Amino acid sequence: MFFRGSLDKLGIYPDIYQIGKYKSAGDMFTQKTMTDAHREYVNALLDDLYGRYVNAIAQARHKTPEEVKTLIDNAPYNAAKAKEAGLIDESLYRDDVEKQIKASLGYKDSDTFTPVRGADYREVSPESLGLNEGERIAVIYATGDIGSSSSANSPSGDQSIGSDTLGQSSERCCSRQNDQS
Repeated sequence: MFFRGSLDKLGIYPDIYQIGKYKSAGDMFTQKTMTDAHREYVNALLDDLYGRYVNAIAQARHKTPEEVKTLIDNAPYNAAKAKEAGLIDESLYRDDVEKQIKASLGYKDSDTFTPVRGADYREVSPESLGLNEGERIAVIYATGDIGSSSSANSPSGDQSIGSDTLGQSSERCCSRQNDQS
C-alpha cells in the first residue's frame, strides 16, 4: 500500500531519507506506486520463494522441478486429481482416517477412538505429565558483537553483547530454574 496521495490530501509531508536504490522502506509514504527498484526486489524475493517451494515439493513428491511447475500452472486440483498427480498420498473421509489410526495403534474395530482437539491438548500443563523435572537447558537470545564488560547500544542502534551482562543473565536464569525445582 502506498499512502503518498492520501498524505498529500491531509497536508502531511514525511521527511524520509533514502540512501541507495533498493532502500524502499519509506516508499509507502513517499511514493504513490512501486518504484522500479522496489518492484525488482519484490519480484526477486517472490521468485526465490517460488523456487524454494517448487524444489521442496519436487524433492518431497519425487518429481522434477519442471513437473511441479507444470502441476502448479494447471492447478487447482480436487482431491482425486491431486492424488492422481502425485501431490497427495491419500484422500479419505474422517471416519476412514480414524479407522486407519485405530489400526496403526493396535485398536480393535470395536474399541472407541477419542481424538483430542489441539485447543484441549494445549490446556494440559507440563507439570501434570511430569515434564518439569530434572535438568534443564536455558536458551538466551543475544544479538550483536560480543565483547568484554557490559552490553550496550551504539548511537547507530547496533547492539553489543557484553560478557558481564550475558553472565549475569545466565546466573539469573539458572537460579530461577533451581528455585522452581
